[in-house]
Amino acid sequence: MGLLVPDEFISIYKSTLTAMREDLGRFVKVHIPGKQTKCANCLWDPINKRSSNVYSPRTPYPTTMAGPIEFKNTTCPVCNGTGLVTTETIKSIKCLIRWLKKGDKDFEMFGINDDNYFQIKADIKYIKDFQNARKVVIDGQPTEVQRINKRGLRDLVQVVVWCKVSQWNPGTTTDVSKF
Repeated sequence: MGLLVPDEFISIYKSTLTAMREDLGRFVKVHIPGKQTKCANCLWDPINKRSSNVYSPRTPYPTTMAGPIEFKNTTCPVCNGTGLVTTETIKSIKCLIRWLKKGDKDFEMFGINDDNYFQIKADIKYIKDFQNARKVVIDGQPTEVQRINKRGLRDLVQVVVWCKVSQWNPGTTTDVSKF
C-alpha cells in the first residue's frame, strides 16, 4: 500500500481509463510488417535467390498475398522480381484520439509545434504493436508514429502515441484542423 496514493485509488484510475477508452474511443488500424515469404505467384530461382519471373501460382494460393496475377515476359507483379513478399498484419485497436493544432500550449512542452499531429492513448498491452507499426490509420488518414510514452500510477497502464499525418500524395499534406 502506498503512503500518498492508496491501492483503491490505483484501481479506480485503471478502471476509469479502461472505461473512457471503451465509451469514448474509436478503432485505429495499426499496420505491422510481418515475415518475408517466397512469392506464391512465380517460381523461385534457387541459384540467384530471387524470382525466375515465370508465372506459376501455388495451389492453394495463400489468402495473405495479392494475386494470383498472370504475367508473361516481364517481372512478377506481386513481388516485383525479388521473389519475396512481406506480409502485413492489420490490427484494430480501440484508442482515445486527440487532434493537435499548431500553437496548442499543452503540446508545445512536448516539442510538438507543427500541424497535422495526432495523440492517441491505448492500453499498455499494445505497446509492441505501436513500436513495430509501419503506419497507423486514424479515421481513414494514414499517419506515422513519431514518439511513444508510457503512462500510469505505480503500474504502467496505457501507452500515449504521437502520430504525424503521412504525406499520402507527395507534395500535399492534410490539415487536421478541418476534421
